[in-house]
Amino acid sequence: MYRVLLVDDEQIERMALAKKIDRYYGDKVNIYQAVNGREAVAMCSEQKNDIIIMDISMPEMNGVMAAKYIRQMDDKCSIVFLSAYDDFEYARNAIKVKALDYLLKPCDINDLLAVMDMAIQKLDKENAVKENTATDGKGNIFKENARSGKENVKDTDIYADNNNIRDNRHKRMIDNLRNSDEQTTIKYLKEQGVWICGTDGDAKTYYYNQDLKGALAIIIGSEGFGMNRLVKENCDFLVKIPMKGKITSLNASVSAGIVIYEAVKQKNLTKQ
Repeated sequence: MYRVLLVDDEQIERMALAKKIDRYYGDKVNIYQAVNGREAVAMCSEQKNDIIIMDISMPEMNGVMAAKYIRQMDDKCSIVFLSAYDDFEYARNAIKVKALDYLLKPCDINDLLAVMDMAIQKLDKENAVKENTATDGKGNIFKENARSGKENVKDTDIYADNNNIRDNRHKRMIDNLRNSDEQTTIKYLKEQGVWICGTDGDAKTYYYNQDLKGALAIIIGSEGFGMNRLVKENCDFLVKIPMKGKITSLNASVSAGIVIYEAVKQKNLTKQ
């Protein structure tokens, strides 16, 4: 059961959202409501919420300020902003509080379902990690390592991957990125001088016409939903894969393979 908190000073908006979510998720969710940011912060201080869908512009305390207070109490909940304006300033504010996404009013049902599914998948993934992680009481972390077939591998061990030995510092960096939200990961990679390339069907540039030779991170949208608005707006550039016939999209792993192959090909041609 997932706790969903709807925060909006307009009762009609809250009721409409609650009705849509209840219709599609039914007994999978418990829906709660708050009339402004201040009330949302008070409710979050008393009870943890899994998903918070919150308007930005509200009296007493706006959504961004409320999210800052909520983040001090809960760093894991998925926050989704609602806004009547498609303005990058809102996207930038959303990034600062590690929001999952932001939706435009009036909220399209497909966008709402996509962001709800994304939030639930994120929560399920975090819960699965918790279930497969234990400690020995001395601060050492033990995890099941499916690739090596080993169990209870200490976090302090050195491990091998594709014949390359990686030390604990490298492993911890990768683990931190893997367990971080998308915005934190993108920000970290940009600080390291990595270009962020996103794949999107509406992009203007085909992948083979884009310069992919530098330090590069490739983001592939989820199958059926693509990339959320915040991730797309924080990519350095977007590319698309040409499609023909009735096919409108490819399997995520296939798309990744196509773009990665092109990036490797460009790098190898540069070396020659």
